[in-house]
Amino acid sequence: MKVPWKSRRAAHALAFATVGSVAVAMVGLVGAGSSAAQPVSITLGYTCPFPLIGEQQLNVKIDSQLPDNAVAEQPSDPITYQATVTVPETATQGLSLVGAATVEGSAKASATLTAPGRDAPLGLTLPLPVPSTPVPASGTFEILASGSAPAVTFSEGGTASVDIGNFATTLTPLRADGTPTGLGTFTSNCTLNPDQNTRLGSFEVAPPDPDAPPTDPTTPTEEPPPNEPGEATLSYTCPFPLIGNQQLTVKVNANLPESVPVGEATDPIGFEALVTVPSTATEGLNLVGAATVEGDATAGATLTAPDLNLPLQLPLPVPSTEVPESGPFEIVTSGSAPAIAFPKAGTAEVTVGDFSSTLTPKTEDGSETGLGTFTSDCTQNPGQNNSLGTIEIVGDPTEPTEPTEPTEPTEPTEPTEPTEPTEPTEPTEPTEPTEPTEPTEPTEPTEPTEPTEPTEPTEPTEPTEPTEPTEPTEPTEPTEPTEPTEPTEPTEPTEPTEPTEPTEPTEPTEPTESTEPTEPTEPPGEEVELSYDLDGKTVIKKMNAALALGPGSLDAVLDTPTGEFDADLTLPNAKLRFKLFGFLPATSKVAIDDVGGTSGTVHAGGVEATSTLSIRLLDVRVLGLPMMTSNKCKTVTPAEVDVTSGAGFDPLVGGTLSGKYRIPKFAGCGFLTGFINLIVPGPGNTLELNIDRR
Repeated sequence: MKVPWKSRRAAHALAFATVGSVAVAMVGLVGAGSSAAQPVSITLGYTCPFPLIGEQQLNVKIDSQLPDNAVAEQPSDPITYQATVTVPETATQGLSLVGAATVEGSAKASATLTAPGRDAPLGLTLPLPVPSTPVPASGTFEILASGSAPAVTFSEGGTASVDIGNFATTLTPLRADGTPTGLGTFTSNCTLNPDQNTRLGSFEVAPPDPDAPPTDPTTPTEEPPPNEPGEATLSYTCPFPLIGNQQLTVKVNANLPESVPVGEATDPIGFEALVTVPSTATEGLNLVGAATVEGDATAGATLTAPDLNLPLQLPLPVPSTEVPESGPFEIVTSGSAPAIAFPKAGTAEVTVGDFSSTLTPKTEDGSETGLGTFTSDCTQNPGQNNSLGTIEIVGDPTEPTEPTEPTEPTEPTEPTEPTEPTEPTEPTEPTEPTEPTEPTEPTEPTEPTEPTEPTEPTEPTEPTEPTEPTEPTEPTEPTEPTEPTEPTEPTEPTEPTEPTEPTEPTEPTEPTESTEPTEPTEPPGEEVELSYDLDGKTVIKKMNAALALGPGSLDAVLDTPTGEFDADLTLPNAKLRFKLFGFLPATSKVAIDDVGGTSGTVHAGGVEATSTLSIRLLDVRVLGLPMMTSNKCKTVTPAEVDVTSGAGFDPLVGGTLSGKYRIPKFAGCGFLTGFINLIVPGPGNTLELNIDRR
């Protein structure tokens, strides 16, 4: 029944920090370029659910500046922003309770940009870091979060506005030694409280400036270096919604054949394109909440050859690719061009041209972002070597093919198959018997020298007749018997040095992974001790009598990662007043003992617990006369009492716990046992406890 109230406060603090940074992020979403700016500020209330402590109310003040001189078709300057979050004292206590010395994490803020030229408002998302912030021992403290938004390009003039939305935080409280507390890392999805004005501000976007010079892509000042065969790396200018023109680098690889006979069809030519998406585009995709991007592309290329100039359009599917939180990332796509036959000898060349992509960014749940599906026609920047490689077209449809037939006499070189007598060099394969000598592997080196002698006498006679002995230089292949140097493979017995692999038992150093038991260093913060004062009452249904309880105590140990707790409930003896048969005044001194302990869970500010209680009747009096005095009159089995927290319960402070339970039968009450079992045991008894944290 004890609850990690402070851990909740930790969560509170984290939430405040995250809210600040997130709201700040939302401000950044509107940054349109301008030399002048108007300051804006807004304070909003949020409801944020946290582990253990449940929903908490957070206030966030956002300060930023909106542009005064935004111009359409011109990228904005990044705009900076700041959020100030005041962490309340209760949250500070919660952080201290779990041993947190600092808190850090990240946040994703949402906002809505209403921009000229768009039919519907555009939902935006901006990731923000929550900086490491010290947690004081007590009192309130402030967390400042700041950042900047990527440049935004408006398509036309008009009025733009920004509204702040919800946010999500992922937070980690850390101890002084940098290890996580028992809360670990958790995510809280915060929602705006209703009936608030969420408009951060509005600003005017001027129409495009007709006199503004176009921003041409940069041209290399040096002669581009030659490409490796089948490779080309090129830069492109690609227009994208919201973020304007972006520079993309594309590396193209193709399996071009070195040569192909005239009139003979090539194999299909495979292409692979590796597109490097710049960090600015990554920011833009994150801005609209994109977790992945997918689609398809069409790449242009040109194949030139004698009497041939063939434009190609190569379809390239864009597989679903994850979008990182920051930095550039790569998209890999591939396709193929059909086979082609060249009618005339000469040199063919493949050059790479422009490409067009149709892309769909998607959120984490697979739905489309506010950008929907868009097409970007990318143009190749000038001054680049866009040659992918050349193909030699050999032969002529008529005469040269005949010489190629003489090359078939190279097949008569197959008469070098007489060199197959060199196959008697296969007797060098008897050197394979040297393999049997492997038993005498040390002696093998001497034996190979002997086979080298027989190879010399046998081959000299035959090769000497043809001048082809130069081919017998192929018998230098018998130097392959130097492969008997492979007996150096017996050095492979050095492989027994592989027993150094037993050094792999250094893998037992993996027990350094047992340094993971450093996680057990977390226990100091995982288990939190909490103490409460309590009072309350229980109503015994069959007797229609109420028994006042307390003042007592509840001492609990909470495991913060799981929210589970064990507690000891202590209650003083109490006097029960009731009437026998509805008119005879009677009393009984009652003792309630927590014999099985109290255990339960704390989750999202709610408590569920079970106490195992033994009920004893120490004495019974009727009309003031003692009828029984005993320490043995008690329930045969303990009563299982289930309680849950009521509305307004705050684990950091306390509240009301209530439930119903069954009273078991009694024993050890002497001659009153039967009578007591008629008027006391049964279901439907209620319990209500008020607990206050000390």
